[in-house]
Amino acid sequence: MSARKWVMGCTVTAVTVVAIVIICGVVAYKRLTAVMPLPGTSLLADADSVGHAVLRLEPDNPWIRQMFTELSKYSAREPKTAELFPIEVIWSAHRTSSSADAQMLDISFGPRGRFFGMMTDLALWKAGRSRQEKVSRVEYGGEGITSFPGTPLPGHVFVRDNQILWASDLDAARKAVDLVVASEKQGPAAATTPATMISQMPDPAAHPLVGVILGEGGAVTRSLALLPGTELDMPEGSLGLADLTFQIDAASGDTATGEITLRFPGETPAADIDAAARELARRLGSLTWGDVVVSASPRTEPSRAIIAVEASGLAKVHARLLQEVVKVQRSIESGQSPAQDGASTDRETPKDPN
Repeated sequence: MSARKWVMGCTVTAVTVVAIVIICGVVAYKRLTAVMPLPGTSLLADADSVGHAVLRLEPDNPWIRQMFTELSKYSAREPKTAELFPIEVIWSAHRTSSSADAQMLDISFGPRGRFFGMMTDLALWKAGRSRQEKVSRVEYGGEGITSFPGTPLPGHVFVRDNQILWASDLDAARKAVDLVVASEKQGPAAATTPATMISQMPDPAAHPLVGVILGEGGAVTRSLALLPGTELDMPEGSLGLADLTFQIDAASGDTATGEITLRFPGETPAADIDAAARELARRLGSLTWGDVVVSASPRTEPSRAIIAVEASGLAKVHARLLQEVVKVQRSIESGQSPAQDGASTDRETPKDPN
């Protein structure tokens, strides 16, 4: 073979290989950044569920618009909400043989969700292979379940496509894997969901935040105790056997409004219903979450109580969260820890977008 033919052959082969790599790269990028469907709202629910809630954040949600308004103070670049939202968060509580409920949390991303999930999964896989005592990784059902014993990070985490799932313990994480896989095989419509629970939950398509907690076995008071602060740490049994449902709407970027409903068994005395509603409303009105102010007004009806709630001051929460994010970002860029960089960051003012 002449040298010219050899060179031409190598050139054609190289060009072909480069073309294949480029095509594969484009296809992989489009696949990883394509919009993925969010899971059905009944994901993670089964016959052992005692609580279920769904938070759906759309790009036009007033809370999201307010958050990006705050972000614009730190960056002149206009954020593209369509690249990040919708985001769906599903919480599910399950009864166990112990006195505590198993907790599961699913965060699903629509746009670019598979790419974000892949990067998160890669980071967890790398951490799990680092042989550090504070990182543990268990394989189950084709998923790597990662935990961080000895650190402030509780629970167990795994990633499935565009979903990041957290569970309170290893058994709950394994069950979450089984539920996600079963949902993918059967489809959202065929999910084995307890009708008595889901039928009570308000329509997730009508409100950004909805949920239901069954009154059996004290699940309502245990779930309320999970929220920050001690105001909602109510004695078990103080709400009787009432099922609790809630629906929350974004009235503005600074305000949330909604209703909490307590549904009691038919034989519950009216006085007990009134007392439980007033006590829960009083505790809701005493919540102290930073600058957030909550008001609650109860009213009673046969076998149920409805508490109208309103929370204001959410915009300040957005501002503080973004200040912390900017502080961490700047400390990383400067090579300092957030504590070292905190003094200089606190003295800085947000960038004027004009």
